[in-house]
Amino acid sequence: MLAKMPKFRARPLNKKTLERANQHADTSSIDSSVQSCDGLFSFLLSFSFFCTSHSQLHLLFYSLQERGLEKEKQLAKQVLYKELEEERARIPKANPYPYTTDFPVMPPKPELKQCITPEVFQLESLIRHEEELQRRMDEKEKAEREDAQQRIFRAQPILRYDPLPLPERGRRPLIEVQEFALNADHRYSKNRVS
Repeated sequence: MLAKMPKFRARPLNKKTLERANQHADTSSIDSSVQSCDGLFSFLLSFSFFCTSHSQLHLLFYSLQERGLEKEKQLAKQVLYKELEEERARIPKANPYPYTTDFPVMPPKPELKQCITPEVFQLESLIRHEEELQRRMDEKEKAEREDAQQRIFRAQPILRYDPLPLPERGRRPLIEVQEFALNADHRYSKNRVS
């Protein structure tokens, strides 16, 4: 495993990092409650770094860890800065009146307007509705009057002299009734003669 790892240039030793490495390498600090696979893998990897005798690996691990912490801090700062910028953008800023003189020019107050009195108005639809109702009532009354007049009985005068006389119809002659010629009568008359 060590043969496959790339070789790094040695950096000057820092006593603080060595002290930290010694503190972390203490076997009493091993956490036996690591349950997840990712946590177990990172724990074993860090423990293998601590167990090696090469100080370069310790320094590499801690330099990587410090770099990761710095990146996390920078990311947190960027997120906080963006949130502050968004809050500032949300709050509108009032543009003050530009000062052209020592004292600001106050615009004069406008004159008070007279109170507006509401005018009476009529809706066209309401007017049309009323006209339609009135028309229907008139038609109903007219129909009732005509019906009442038709119910009144009035005797019609008898016309003695017809101004337009019709021609009289010619009467047909009366029908002459012919008796039936029965065979029985013929037989009777024949028998009587003989």
